[in-house]
Amino acid sequence: MKGMALETIAQLTIVAVAALIAISLIIFYQDQIKEIINKLIHPDSDGGATTVNNTEFSTSQMRTYIITCWDKYKKVSFQGKICYFLMGDVSNVNTTALKDSLDKPTIVDISGFDITKDTTEIKTTRNGIIVESH
Repeated sequence: MKGMALETIAQLTIVAVAALIAISLIIFYQDQIKEIINKLIHPDSDGGATTVNNTEFSTSQMRTYIITCWDKYKKVSFQGKICYFLMGDVSNVNTTALKDSLDKPTIVDISGFDITKDTTEIKTTRNGIIVESH
């Protein structure tokens, strides 16, 4: 009887440890799991970045690209998804007016945006949009 009770306790301990490890992995990798599930459910949502070549971009055009990126990916948890590569002069973009013209739910980080650069990247993050220049 004692052997059978110890064997049962050992089996329950192994099952409990395995369950804790599985739960920990799911919690730790939940964002990646959500992304994989979203890709399976919405395979066309991950269409890749769009490159836009233009001689110059205005503040309103930049705002449109940011809002379009936000609207496309706000319901799915794509992190670091590049929406647009803007190739062209952005020296006419007023960063203060751009930031002020965006709705509050759209969280935009333009600290990496430089109007002297000719390549601008608009991408998603966990909490909003990042606009960076290269």
